Amino acid sequence: MADMHLTKAPDNKLVILDCDGVLYPTSQLTLQEIMDAFEKTRHQLGISEQECQEGSAKAKNAQHLGIFNRILHICRHVGLPEDIFFKRCVENIDYSRITPAPELLANIRRLADEFPVCVLTNNHAFHLARVLDARFGAYEKNFIIPNFEKRKHMRYGNNPIPCYDITSTANDNGWYQPKQSKKGLMRFLKARGVQPQNAVLLDDTPYLIELAQTKGLRAKLVSADHPLERRLIEVRAELTKEKIHG
Repeated sequence: MADMHLTKAPDNKLVILDCDGVLYPTSQLTLQEIMDAFEKTRHQLGISEQECQEGSAKAKNAQHLGIFNRILHICRHVGLPEDIFFKRCVENIDYSRITPAPELLANIRRLADEFPVCVLTNNHAFHLARVLDARFGAYEKNFIIPNFEKRKHMRYGNNPIPCYDITSTANDNGWYQPKQSKKGLMRFLKARGVQPQNAVLLDDTPYLIELAQTKGLRAKLVSADHPLERRLIEVRAELTKEKIHG
């Protein structure tokens, strides 16, 4: 398999995959289940409802979007290292319904043989590692989660989580710019040296598809009618044609 590191991309092309709802269908792990795990974790760590509300209010007042920023605010409000919260939260999620998808992995690898592929998710690396393990049988060493890494290396169980020092793509004075923010996608592309028109986003959220298109990215919705497998084949054909015809 060709290396999926994001340096020296052909014509600086880049294919960006979402995690939840794209690498696996949300019917196998719903947002509600993830939020239930958040609530369970909060109780286990002794974070009161009032502390949760106060931390959430800080995130809202600062206009720090997304559940990730909300958890950061709550953890910092109560003096808890956020990685403790995220690791416990992942332990409270049942990943057993996520089914193996070897053919999907083969399609991703075929695309990655020719063009850089990455995973850009608003979730935590611990969660992505569990998803990739359940879906593909192992953590794919070249998948990356660029939004929220802080160290050179992380581990979850037996799964190594490689880290690329590109925190600045989303870090904004200690907080984060998720994909749905005004800055998130563009900061990520700028750090990778990729022009918006050379990036393809595959995501299951119509709002993000529209947002990406307004920023000049090529974006395709992943849905039941347009599954990821089909989108990968489409993208590979389009990018290959562009490479051939210049």
